[in-house]
Amino acid sequence: KVGQFCAKAAEDNGLVIRPLGGNRVAVCPPLIIETPHVDELIEKFRAALNLTLDWVTAKSCLEADFGIDPYRSTHILCFQQCFEAVERRP
Repeated sequence: KVGQFCAKAAEDNGLVIRPLGGNRVAVCPPLIIETPHVDELIEKFRAALNLTLDWVTAKSCLEADFGIDPYRSTHILCFQQCFEAVERRP
């Protein structure tokens, strides 16, 4: 359910990702990709994740329905660290 929403949010932002069922999605970038395209992918994925987090929070279903804690989720923290690393790049 959450994965499907995230995939739709990504598609609305011009990024195609695959929902894997439940709370998971797969990002499948091309094998040959340039830095500007990676930056674009990250920005579009960030927008989709933010929309998804807003949706889940608005539904009040974080811990009760999906077992998601946005402040402790290792997956969200991992994405945040990746985004920060990209922003620090010269």
